[in-house]
Amino acid sequence: MTRLLAAVAALAAILLAAPRSAPAFEYMATCEGRPAAWAQGEVLTYRLSSTHVSDDLEDGQVRAALAAAWQEWSTPACSTIEAQLGEPVEADPFDEAVEESVIGFYEDAWPASLGAGLLALTRIRWAGDCTIFDGDIVFNGAENDWILGPPGDEGGKDLQSVATHEIGH
Repeated sequence: MTRLLAAVAALAAILLAAPRSAPAFEYMATCEGRPAAWAQGEVLTYRLSSTHVSDDLEDGQVRAALAAAWQEWSTPACSTIEAQLGEPVEADPFDEAVEESVIGFYEDAWPASLGAGLLALTRIRWAGDCTIFDGDIVFNGAENDWILGPPGDEGGKDLQSVATHEIGH
């Protein structure tokens, strides 16, 4: 029994010491083989859709959750992005004719073309020099209930947590 435990411990030590890659993230889209990026030193203005609103949260709650999510991304030393909330816009968040960063909710139906079972989706677009000019976020309210904070007995998805993840794209 002692030999078996010693062998298991030795194997565990070898496996733990073995080098392996563990990327923290992977770029989902690239521009000319490299990651696209926001222009340095500019303030990103994002707008809430006035036509694609949450059925679960009031406007002030959505604004507060998004402000807190953007604040999370201004904290790390590796992030230099600064964002501000602009005036609402009457637009579908994924309307390609709107060249502004729009955030909204799909409450009636989640398009199958966006992928099944997603909480939210971020779409970025960039110019010829790989500078991002538009980053839209849409939250799947058709299949999810949005709340603030950890889910209780009623379930729900925390808007701030998911927004922080999506902003990271």
